Amino acid sequence: MADARFVQWARELMEDSNKSVRWNALAALEQVLRGPLGDDEIAVAKELLVSAETDPDEGYRERAKEIRERLASDPFLRHLGL
Repeated sequence: MADARFVQWARELMEDSNKSVRWNALAALEQVLRGPLGDDEIAVAKELLVSAETDPDEGYRERAKEIRERLASDPFLRHLGL
């Protein structure tokens, strides 16, 4: 379970050389985007999601795109602007 505090470590974890760490960080990012965030945290989280969607790892990119689609289709998360 992740909360807004995750955002401060997210970039480092999402750029880790360990694939499992990166995938878990991406899952945590989705959880965080579903929770209460301030404007600055939303901006960083969205930036990280965009970065994940252009990652060299095809599976990671596809997972990030799936996350964006799920979040964008949730009417309660319209404020994220995804």
